[in-house]
Amino acid sequence: MGAPVTGPRFLAESELQLTERAAAAAGYEVRRFRARDLVVVHVREPGGPWRYFAPLDSNAEAFALQVRMCMSVDVGTDRHATAKTPIAPQMREPLPVGHWSEAAAAARLAIVKAVALVKGE
Repeated sequence: MGAPVTGPRFLAESELQLTERAAAAAGYEVRRFRARDLVVVHVREPGGPWRYFAPLDSNAEAFALQVRMCMSVDVGTDRHATAKTPIAPQMREPLPVGHWSEAAAAARLAIVKAVALVKGE
């Protein structure tokens, strides 16, 4: 298992877009925040304070999305994760994300991808 993430990390553009789509689908206001070369996603409840949002790296953020979106997640013994939500009619079948080296990372990715699909790819 690798070292834990202790702060924001550099995200690929595809990861930023996926995180933004998931946040918008979950009902958050979304913006990007740049500090020098680092770009992160910030969210807020309408009218609330902005906060850093990293469900691809944070089990707590991913779990909050899962609960907010009434989502079920399954991580198999082969670390193959799937997620589905009854909110999105196009998501009647689980969305597999493939094999990852860490089961929690696979589950976080499955959650974020499934939530992003609620908003549309």
